[in-house]
Amino acid sequence: MSPVFRHGSLRLYLLRLLDEEPRHGYEVIRLLRDRFMGVYSPSPGTIYPRLARLEEEGLVTHDEVDGRKVYRITEAGRDELRSRSDELDELERNCPRRSATSSARSGRMSGRRCAACARS
Repeated sequence: MSPVFRHGSLRLYLLRLLDEEPRHGYEVIRLLRDRFMGVYSPSPGTIYPRLARLEEEGLVTHDEVDGRKVYRITEAGRDELRSRSDELDELERNCPRRSATSSARSGRMSGRRCAACARS
């Protein structure tokens, strides 16, 4: 696991991304790479098992669209986001929009800060 996210934070951020709109796994990977300005680019081996686990927990579900699994958040997933809103707020407070830019420029990412809230 990359030091970009603390334990459980990637899981929470995946729920946030799926709350924005339904997405297929490679779209999630591409979106994370873009939001992190290439500093963090998760592999399919990082994202797909987490999506499967979220689905097992009933927090996301998927539909087949053009042969691809498109994941969407469930009401239980939204409940989890609401119940953990303080953690999500902390995650975003600890990852100011400038951290991706400064990390990309310096060629490293701090283990205590991430660029999850950086928008392309």
